[in-house]
Amino acid sequence: MSRPGNLSIATRITDGPRSPTIDLLSENDIAVSSKADPIPFILPSPPPLRGSPVPEQKPWTFPTPKMVLELVERNATTENMLLPIQYLPAVLLGVLMNILDALSYGLITFPNDPTMPKTASAAGISIFFVTTIVAQLVYTFGASAFPGGNGSMMIEIMPFLYALVDTIKRTVPVTIAENERNHIIIATTMVVYVLGTFMTGFAFIALGLLGLGNITSFFPRHLLVGTVGGIGFFLLQTGIEVTADVNFEFSLSYVERIFQTHALMLWGSALGVTALLQILHRKIHHPLFVPIFYLMVPMVFYAITFSAGIPIESLRENHWLFNLPSDSNVPFYHFYTYYDFSAVDWKAVLACMPTLLALTFFGLLHVPINVPALAVSTQREDIDTNRELLAHGISNLAAACVGTIQNYLVYSNSVLFIRSGGDSRVASFMLAVATFIVMVGGSWLVNYVPVIVVGSLIFHLGIDLMKEAVIDTWNVISTYEYVTILIIVASMGILGFTEGVILGIIITCLFFVIWNSQKSVIRNSCTGADLRSTVHRLARQQLFLDHVGYQIRILRLHGSIFFGTVKQLDEQIMELLDNSSTGPPRFLVIDFSIVSGMDYSASEAFHRIKRRLQSRGVYLVICGLGVAGIYELDKIGLFEEEDDRTKRFETLNSALEWCENIQLQTFYGMQTAHRATSNTLQIPLPAASASVIAAVSPRGAHLELAAQHVLSSQGPQPLHTEQPFSLLTQMFAEMPFSGTEETIAFVSQGFKPVKLPKGTVLWRKGVEAASGIYLVEVGQLVATVDNNNRTTIVETLVPGTIAGDIEMVTGKPRQYTLVADDACTLWQLDSAEFERLCKLRPNMMLWFVRLIITASEQRQSLLLHHLSWGE
Repeated sequence: MSRPGNLSIATRITDGPRSPTIDLLSENDIAVSSKADPIPFILPSPPPLRGSPVPEQKPWTFPTPKMVLELVERNATTENMLLPIQYLPAVLLGVLMNILDALSYGLITFPNDPTMPKTASAAGISIFFVTTIVAQLVYTFGASAFPGGNGSMMIEIMPFLYALVDTIKRTVPVTIAENERNHIIIATTMVVYVLGTFMTGFAFIALGLLGLGNITSFFPRHLLVGTVGGIGFFLLQTGIEVTADVNFEFSLSYVERIFQTHALMLWGSALGVTALLQILHRKIHHPLFVPIFYLMVPMVFYAITFSAGIPIESLRENHWLFNLPSDSNVPFYHFYTYYDFSAVDWKAVLACMPTLLALTFFGLLHVPINVPALAVSTQREDIDTNRELLAHGISNLAAACVGTIQNYLVYSNSVLFIRSGGDSRVASFMLAVATFIVMVGGSWLVNYVPVIVVGSLIFHLGIDLMKEAVIDTWNVISTYEYVTILIIVASMGILGFTEGVILGIIITCLFFVIWNSQKSVIRNSCTGADLRSTVHRLARQQLFLDHVGYQIRILRLHGSIFFGTVKQLDEQIMELLDNSSTGPPRFLVIDFSIVSGMDYSASEAFHRIKRRLQSRGVYLVICGLGVAGIYELDKIGLFEEEDDRTKRFETLNSALEWCENIQLQTFYGMQTAHRATSNTLQIPLPAASASVIAAVSPRGAHLELAAQHVLSSQGPQPLHTEQPFSLLTQMFAEMPFSGTEETIAFVSQGFKPVKLPKGTVLWRKGVEAASGIYLVEVGQLVATVDNNNRTTIVETLVPGTIAGDIEMVTGKPRQYTLVADDACTLWQLDSAEFERLCKLRPNMMLWFVRLIITASEQRQSLLLHHLSWGE
């Protein structure tokens, strides 16, 4: 039976009414019937409804004989003994599907090659049945969480099996006698087949034990789709080979042979049956339509041939029926005679290892695809993919132990079986028994199956897989991905299956590099005028920084920086230095806080970027490395050299604060010269070297001009120099309100000095704002918030700034924690004094509140810029 849905996520299928069943093995699934019958019988728990809590599951253990006997005795009632009768329709359908699959794919387990035994077709069918029965029993006895899951041979691996045989044929010397060589080839083939089953089983077990049920999500989807398309292409080749009895090869003679009249009639009729099925299936969507259709095809075939008077032997001679040798009617265990370890060519086994690894990799893909699809279709939300991996590992190891090939939980057969009333372990066990009966006594059936039925089944699956890979993806995925799919499909058909998979992986990696190299690693770019630090500065300092902010250029990087993108970053930085309308920046700030990774090539490139910036007199300021966990720049020694122009900071805010402080040194120097005619408050200044302040470049000259412009724009200075009047005057100097000096003089009367040692917590987030307003005269305070167990500095308050003003006016709790970063001298206006002043001069206090709100708006603007940037 064809399984076009095995390799794709199926859409949800609404399940019909569930039949009562007997669960022999898992007490987790046992529930008492809701009937009023006083004699209870055992039912499996229905799947939980979507959105409902999933019941707690006990750890699964493989059932012991004692557990089985206890459950059988517990269910040994007349009613329960009659229950298996209702499973007969589902069991008959399951057996029919197994027969169709065996005749379609078990029949071609071994390639149609002269080196294969004459009984290879019958042996392939037996191998199919044995591995199917093994899988069915393992899943039935509790390894799988699906009571009605159907096990089957892994039919999609046929290309790998054929590739293994080709490798063995090329490795075994041709100088050996033909009969002996053929014996060596089949003995080695059986060992390699079983070795692949062992490898697949161990891989499943390892993934399940390690809890890696979602590992295939790391593989590109289009790579898997291309592999599916390659299998479809192989099946189309196989369909022609099986029906026309012409071995596939890339040659003109092959094309001529398959288009000869008789050969064309053979594979053309099978393809025509497939086309008819495809057309009818678009209008008839019943799940039983496909098996019924293929039951009707032999009936129609024999009706036509008998009415035409064509004898059976003539049909066999003309390849309308399989012309199997007389000795091919062998017992099901005949394939064990192929094993002869003394004849195995172990060099050939070693040569098959690359293909076996590819086979194992491909076999692993089915569980993470089929299991979720079946869970959706059966409305099971308690399915553990890792448990199903273990189940597949057990079933494949068991199959290897009995000398057969890979198996798996097949999606399409399971859905049909369950929807037909077989959602029970009893029904699953009955299916295994019925399949065994067919295997033992039904090999003669192959002699009477029309070739067009088998060919049509193979064409049906091949066309569906090709459609899924080549047609369904058209205009759905990117051009790169679609081209990759086409290359994989073509290379699998031309070069071979393993070669096609390897080439597909290489092309996928190449296109991934090309695709990601075209993406810019610069997420945001702005100047210091657009994004400032959250340090709360005096109005004239802010005005100065607004004039010179363009000299700070900020780049925020994101994603993964690797050899394919760092060249682009290098070029963009050089373009920034060469083409800036205001000249090259003085500071280049690079923020790594949202970079996900960096390779060695990218790290080395920053040495080159550093040297170029040094030659231009530009500071390289790097921040966010610790936040992103990027340590490659440390490893290559970017910060080890003695260099005043390469700086590193933890956060972007601290990097911007440092850059602004360097720029303000020029302002402080000019302010010193201006101090003789100004009563402006002297703020403690960082030490400034002559090389920093001196106008040695156009950028330095512009700093002096900006400082002169800001200082010369100051209006007449007040004569009062006592505190806190001078602090308030400079804080509100640029406010566009009349009467500011009179208001400040009145409010200054209510402030009292406060001394704080370093590290003192002035207040914590969430406390009431009863402590009032604070002016900073000496020292520095930091406002912090805790987010995900991480303390972040959101604002820095320097001399001449105010804190607690908004909370005082609004009465809301504190929004941050305020800590003294140095020994500080503050001026406090507490809430009681604030209320007294409001009652004494309400109009004047209203002006003061307006001043506070205007200054706060500027601070909020800075914080909003940082929020929009992402810090």
